[in-house]
Amino acid sequence: MTRIRAAGQVGAGVFLAILVTAAPLRAETLDDRFRAGVAAFEDGQYDEAARVFRDLRERYQVASPDLLVNLGAAEFMAGRPGVALLRFHEAILAGPASRAADTARVNADRVRTALNERRGQGGTGYVFGPYHDAWTALFGWMPARGALVAFLASWTLLFLSLAGRRVLGSRPRRVVGGVAIAAAAASVLTGVSAYGAARVASYEVAVVLEDGAPLYDREDSLEPRMSLPEALEARVVVRRGALVRVRLSSGQEGWVPERSLGFPSVTTP
Repeated sequence: MTRIRAAGQVGAGVFLAILVTAAPLRAETLDDRFRAGVAAFEDGQYDEAARVFRDLRERYQVASPDLLVNLGAAEFMAGRPGVALLRFHEAILAGPASRAADTARVNADRVRTALNERRGQGGTGYVFGPYHDAWTALFGWMPARGALVAFLASWTLLFLSLAGRRVLGSRPRRVVGGVAIAAAAASVLTGVSAYGAARVASYEVAVVLEDGAPLYDREDSLEPRMSLPEALEARVVVRRGALVRVRLSSGQEGWVPERSLGFPSVTTP
């Protein structure tokens, strides 16, 4: 438990930085509420800070990346890592290129580190981290739009070089033929990359919000195969009624009750 508290204290430094420097909200009364949440956080009243920030999000429909980062920080310090990770995911979705999103990524890694330290002291046995599979390993770093542009450029060059061979003389034709071969190879590589990047971009991630969430082999199973710890991240395969089929980073799949999961969304409640 000592190491967990220490990890939380280290994380609080980063969390507090974004709380203090976050941009003012859009109205004076909302700004007053926001400052009240900051004050509660600084006083160590994390549940109260989370309540204030949650109220701004749900009641007043404030969904800025800054607020979501602050809410995630308060939830984590209040002992709710699953909800904290969910809010950090939402902060990234709300403003992927913003400073708040960068802070959310750092804070999410701090939450995972704290949970993995607890696992190392006889905890859950799971490794906490962002959802990861072979596709994310190969193409997760690649922007889907950039990969598509590269594929279209290679395909266009291939088409133009093939057309040029028909109208040019024999000597230029050999040069253009070499260009066509290179463009064909590039088209294959960029085509696979574009597909992989688009596939990863389409993933929907869910976060386990309650400790011991059941994972069933089938929809009609009565006994769960295993229990999932709070804050574990998984990929949504399909939703069906009150159950969701998820895929873990380990490759295991199963059905989890929808009520046990949180789904990042930028839509205000």
